[in-house]
Amino acid sequence: MSAVATPSPLHRGGPLSADQVRRRVVAGVGGLALGALALSGESSALIAFVAAIGWAVGLLRGGAPGPDALHLWRIANTSALVMAIIAVFLVSSRLAVGAALVSYLLVHRAWTGRSPTDDRVSLLLATLLLLLSCILSLHPALMLVFAGFGLLAPHALMLCLLSEHLPPRAAAPRLGALWAVGPAVVALGAALFIVLPRVQGGVGAGLGPEALPGFQDRVQLGDHAMSRFNPDEVLRATITDQDGAPVLPPIYMRGVAMDTFDGTGWQREPFNPQRLNAWPAEPGTPRWWRSEVSQVNHTNDVLFAPPEVHAVRPEGESFRLRMDMSRNLRGAAAIGVLRYTTWSVPYAPGEPPADSKAIRQREAGLARLEAAVLKSQLWTELPEDLDPEISALAITLAEQAGPGAGPAQRAAAVVNHLSVFTYTLDPQPEHAGQPLSAFLFESQAGHCEYFATALAVLLRAQGTPARLVNGLYGGERNPYGGFVVFRQQDAHSWVEAWIDGRWVLLDATPALDGGASRGLLAQLSDLFIGGTRSLMLDFDLSAQLGGLSRLAEALRGQSGALRGLAAVALVIGLWVGVRRALRALAGPAPGPAPGQLARRYAEGLALAAARGWTAPVGLPPLRQAEALVAEAGPALSPLSALAWLAYRETYGGEPASALLPEAAAAITALRALPKRPRVLVEGAGAAPLARAGGGSGAQAEGPEIRPRG
Repeated sequence: MSAVATPSPLHRGGPLSADQVRRRVVAGVGGLALGALALSGESSALIAFVAAIGWAVGLLRGGAPGPDALHLWRIANTSALVMAIIAVFLVSSRLAVGAALVSYLLVHRAWTGRSPTDDRVSLLLATLLLLLSCILSLHPALMLVFAGFGLLAPHALMLCLLSEHLPPRAAAPRLGALWAVGPAVVALGAALFIVLPRVQGGVGAGLGPEALPGFQDRVQLGDHAMSRFNPDEVLRATITDQDGAPVLPPIYMRGVAMDTFDGTGWQREPFNPQRLNAWPAEPGTPRWWRSEVSQVNHTNDVLFAPPEVHAVRPEGESFRLRMDMSRNLRGAAAIGVLRYTTWSVPYAPGEPPADSKAIRQREAGLARLEAAVLKSQLWTELPEDLDPEISALAITLAEQAGPGAGPAQRAAAVVNHLSVFTYTLDPQPEHAGQPLSAFLFESQAGHCEYFATALAVLLRAQGTPARLVNGLYGGERNPYGGFVVFRQQDAHSWVEAWIDGRWVLLDATPALDGGASRGLLAQLSDLFIGGTRSLMLDFDLSAQLGGLSRLAEALRGQSGALRGLAAVALVIGLWVGVRRALRALAGPAPGPAPGQLARRYAEGLALAAARGWTAPVGLPPLRQAEALVAEAGPALSPLSALAWLAYRETYGGEPASALLPEAAAAITALRALPKRPRVLVEGAGAAPLARAGGGSGAQAEGPEIRPRG
């Protein structure tokens, strides 16, 4: 690829030109946009990483493309557009496709653009990429990115506008008080964040982070393995028992139950979810848990809660509660963070079910429909092409439980059989299209979904209703915030079996060593993330109205004179604070602009030319002045003084303010310069020129020369 060789706009050495300063600020804005994209998930981080490499190399090595390079770029641009259109139909996250396309355009502009107009286009692309990143992610670090973007982007735009009116390689303009525009934009954005009415949902609702694997309407065996190394937070919960004592991890957080197994994956049936009101707060039993949950909504409409949930209450009635016949709690997919409180009645294996008036009221609405589903044998269905060896194994395990064994004993025999299997995230290939057969009869190694699927299928083959449950298990307690954080790597699968008239939790996955506890900085980071997330997403219209009402109540409690004084003091304080802030940001009052002595020298040349003495073209200032002095005599010596003053300012680093008085005296002397006398030309010979200001000797005889100009 050939391109016109141009010096890098980011090279070091010597004072920076206006173009170099502008390009560096634009580069900072583009870096912030790519950094925001990197916070939006694993796939977005990969896109941002690749784009950042191409973008940085383009800034350092790119230039105005030649004809051959321009033709190749046209082909690349067309290919990128076609690939993006195809990816829209193949990739689930269309926003990620859009972010990839915008990232490519940013790279293209870094390679081919050098003018202020090109940089303005880069700023527009960076802004679009930042907005896409905010839709894709709820990462708290985006607040810092937004602040940096607000500081740099206005500055970059002003430099683009100013550079259009500057000559090539001109010195960087002094912005003075205009440096305060960036902080003013950040302050205005913060004020609008507080003042403008905010509502949940709206445009882009439900277009947030990609759904957590394993919590869609259909999942394949192995989906949870994709999350085992992902530390992204799913939810945090403050869980206490009936005495107010914290419940410590590991903790099960039930997510979604799957009803139908087809041999390779699970599916939840589309039961019509029932709308639920906020249930009574206390179960009325001796033992119960209270969980205050803050859940990042990238699990569609699934709500997490400890098993045997008795009641759910959304914070501020911000979304509707629903429950389907598999007892899946559902909220709303259009809210960035769901906050709700649950009350659960946990039990240990072998304990009788908890009983109270509130629980009986809760069960009354579910029992009839649940009984109908049990009668339909949905939770005992198996695929027609299921490997016969699996059914034979189920019968063998039931016989091992002993004659007359009930569902509980048969389930215990299955769990005991699976207890000798090995946990691994890399199961063996399928056995004749039957991944479950490969797990049970060949490798005997797999992860939680394989163990839970084997347990549920074997129980169904024995006639016991069972369903697979995908949720979270484990968690890490933050000692500073008192909450438990659950991450994607805590994704887990287990089984609920219908035993003795209730759903019983069974987990056949071998116990794993707990992950290493996060360090102090990581725990403090979790605390910071929670605070910033609350600031970004919990400050809604109700919070704004509540704050205004509290402010109004506080003011009503004071006297009229005191309120007036407070208002005047507030206005004066804001005015003084803004003025001081602008002065501090603008720095000291700017002195004479660089190049003033050069302009004084140009003024001296103009005065000499007006009086008939024109400087030769193509010489540096001092040589020009010396040539005129040699021609005109000492009367033009102030012009040499001006040339030296310009050199002292430009190359000697002397402040112009110290040199301006001497320059003014030289200009005054040049204004008193008399006009050049006329000399008529009559022959071909040349004679010495008359010297201005009483030069040495009288005018020599010879041809008359008329003055120039």
